[in-house]
Amino acid sequence: MLWILLLSCEESALRDGRQETTALKLSDRETELQASDSSIGDAFGHSVVCVDIDADGYGELVVGASGVDQLYVYPGSASGLDTAAEEILSSSLGSFGGTLASGDVNGDGYPDLAVQDGSNTATVNILHGSASGLDSSSEYSISASDGAALDAFGASLSMAGDLNGDGYADLIVGATRADAPLAESGALYIYLGSSAGLTASSEQKLVPSDSVGTHYFGTDAIIVADQDGDGLDEVAVGAPGDNSFTGSVYLYFGSSTGVSAATESKITVSGTSHFGSTLSAADANGDGYSDLLVGSPRGPVSSSGTGLVYTFYGAATGLDTLSPDSLGEASYRSDFGAKVRGLGDFDGDGYEDAVVQELARYGGGTSMVF
Repeated sequence: MLWILLLSCEESALRDGRQETTALKLSDRETELQASDSSIGDAFGHSVVCVDIDADGYGELVVGASGVDQLYVYPGSASGLDTAAEEILSSSLGSFGGTLASGDVNGDGYPDLAVQDGSNTATVNILHGSASGLDSSSEYSISASDGAALDAFGASLSMAGDLNGDGYADLIVGATRADAPLAESGALYIYLGSSAGLTASSEQKLVPSDSVGTHYFGTDAIIVADQDGDGLDEVAVGAPGDNSFTGSVYLYFGSSTGVSAATESKITVSGTSHFGSTLSAADANGDGYSDLLVGSPRGPVSSSGTGLVYTFYGAATGLDTLSPDSLGEASYRSDFGAKVRGLGDFDGDGYEDAVVQELARYGGGTSMVF
């Protein structure tokens, strides 16, 4: 069962590369959405993305149910989501229901969908969009050339940015538990879009240059709007296990061949815990530059785990990594910042807002809009 406050999606560009729509209209009432074939343990709502698959101007809601390895698609309309027109999709190659991301990887004007394979964590399945919705006959898989089943390949996905400037969306895939160069140091894989879609031959692998242990590099990873003025998007990668779980975020610039490992830079904040567990982007101060939002759900080491979200502001000279703002809640062990998502300008004041998830460590949770 999924409880939603979202009845429709308006098309616009997403700053963190996860989906094609960001302006989500809040309804004036809470809405319960339940799969027509719901069952105990189906994990309906494990992953959610809102995207205009058929390019008709109305966003569809795609819901993953990892317990039954299925996707549920609810079409958008002028009156909101049409829950009666539910479409259920199963994979012909493996399973659906894992992490989701969307972007137009073949340049045909219809957003495509990437889905982590729930039964095989070394595979991500791709479905192309069309005028009639997701084309199940187009399904194909992307796997790491050096991957293993327990690498958590697809733990994070981002697919709505253009890293090499060729006009096609590209896919980045986090493999949090990849063992190269060291046990569970983590890795990020990049696949470039083309007229034929994503190609395995374009695979590029990134690992931290200073990896010395269990980084969990790739726990979250996003494509960020151009920061250095070259017209190419950038990549931010969270590594919450770095430095004995103080955590860090790595930044890489796009290039004509994908992502340039030589441009690696690293963001750390002294005294944090699990910094980099979740990432997003939004223009929080309305200056036209994309800002980076970083969750540190266990908060400062001295705070008993209240959790913080840090905002690093973009500017004409690039991202300011030295003077972040922080936001938190006073609840004891609240894990504030367990998830952070920039979702557009809710109230029309010219500043993009964000949804922050707070998880009580002993059960329950809250989502707040800032």
